[in-house]
Amino acid sequence: MNSLGFDYAQSHHWPAGPQTRVSLLLRIQSPENHESWRLFVKVYGPAIYHYCRRRGLQDADAADVMQEALLQVSKSIPRFDYEPDRGRFRSWLKAVVHSKLCHFFAKCNSSRESSDPHFESEHAASGIDNGQWQDLVQQELIVQALEMVKQHCEPASWTAFEMLWKDGRSAAEVAQQMGKSVQWVYVIKSRMTARLQTAVCELARDVP
Repeated sequence: MNSLGFDYAQSHHWPAGPQTRVSLLLRIQSPENHESWRLFVKVYGPAIYHYCRRRGLQDADAADVMQEALLQVSKSIPRFDYEPDRGRFRSWLKAVVHSKLCHFFAKCNSSRESSDPHFESEHAASGIDNGQWQDLVQQELIVQALEMVKQHCEPASWTAFEMLWKDGRSAAEVAQQMGKSVQWVYVIKSRMTARLQTAVCELARDVP
């Protein structure tokens, strides 16, 4: 929990929302829609990477597995038939990532390149925890929402907002440093928090 009244890392209370709209998923099925694919990669790429890191992979290996998983998605997505009643797209993607991780650990085991003799067996045996996977995706939604908010606000407002949530400063400290009234800081805090929550909800509806 931060000074804005909500915890960026724990965002489950905002809608995860694939049941309402799958427009991004439909758009990336078109090879020509590069902008939609970039948004997809911005959200899911880091989520895949960070999950691989949590499974014990080094930076370069996690990046490689991420690229392999995204490549598999790009190859499979034109034929992917989304049926919400049969499960979420994120679950399908989770299975793709798990497959790539198993392949990675199998290669490590066969080449005996791992410095830890227990590395392969312990990590290959563990599947992707669904709650942890959902958390990572939600965190990336928030990162993208922050970028959206930053692009559409005054520099002074963003500076004040960042000092509040990132630096954990009080409204009085921010007001003093920026030469503004405390009331102005509270207004900015309320306005920007609302914008961020709206942006997260919009992305959550758009990203399956």
